[in-house]
Amino acid sequence: MTDRPIRLVPTLRWVCHDDALTLLRDTKAVRVKGDKEVLTRIASALERGTTRDELTRHAPADVIDAFLARLGAENWLSGELSTPEAPGMPWERQLGYLSLFGTEAGRMQERLRAARVGILGVGGIGGLVAQHLVGAGVGALWLIDDDVVAAHNLNRQYLFSRKDFGRPKVEAAVDALTAHSEHTEYHPIRLAVRSAEDLNVLPDDLDLLVCAADVPTDIALICWRWAGPTGVPLVSGAVGLGSGYWGPLVVPERGGCLDCFDHAKRAQMSPLEHELRQALTDPTPYSFGPSNSVIAAMLGHDVCQYLASGDCASLGRRAILRFGEGLSFFAPAPESRCPAHETD
Repeated sequence: MTDRPIRLVPTLRWVCHDDALTLLRDTKAVRVKGDKEVLTRIASALERGTTRDELTRHAPADVIDAFLARLGAENWLSGELSTPEAPGMPWERQLGYLSLFGTEAGRMQERLRAARVGILGVGGIGGLVAQHLVGAGVGALWLIDDDVVAAHNLNRQYLFSRKDFGRPKVEAAVDALTAHSEHTEYHPIRLAVRSAEDLNVLPDDLDLLVCAADVPTDIALICWRWAGPTGVPLVSGAVGLGSGYWGPLVVPERGGCLDCFDHAKRAQMSPLEHELRQALTDPTPYSFGPSNSVIAAMLGHDVCQYLASGDCASLGRRAILRFGEGLSFFAPAPESRCPAHETD
């Protein structure tokens, strides 16, 4: 680190008062005691961009090393000497926000710009996720849906308007998304997916497949039958009457397996829950816009974070939001394995 450029991440704020320097981001604060003038010079240099050797002009090397180690442990130091600018781009204001996911916002934005994502289901969940990804600067989207726009969609599917009634959702979605941003490449596919083979219309080198469809009821596992062998990461999200979920985001090359997750989930169900799962095979016919929006936004957040940094809250686990009650997570125990992986 002696001559490597270092800089405070752009979302960090600091203030010197009395004999201490306080650094703050969101609800996290770090306080360092010392001479006010020296601390101010160090913080100012780090804000502009500096090196460890330059900082030792202001304080002994062991003091500087301990200070940098403390900031590094919080992921508050970046190797990017300036925050990249994107004037006029939809993602202009998010570059600093990306530093919450890692230390190099510019590189993470480049990953988003290069990302190729498939979305199955362009309705109350998938349509909103598509909007978030386009706003974030994702490079290419494959949109799959066989439905047409109807009046009852408009309480939650905000890509569409009355002029779209009767149009295929994928076509209307591309028009709406293009009006929002021309910086994403769009591939509309009007198709009802009923088997893994149907998904062969997608490139097998996608960075992620988002399952936002609810028919048939095992659609997420159908997607996994395609995504697992091709090595494409997969995530899903859905909304019921009083709750919704997103995740797990499973990455085949990291050993992720949706069958293992489903096996673990079933193992925790009571006999009555198993009976109800078999009997209740149709999705609810009712919908509520705010419920869809909340789940789609959180799913979109995790998708963007994963594409930018390789990590997110729903990686390997499911987030479950019970409206009016709160958020919980379900993660399978490490020893939980589907029959195909029991000997692993």
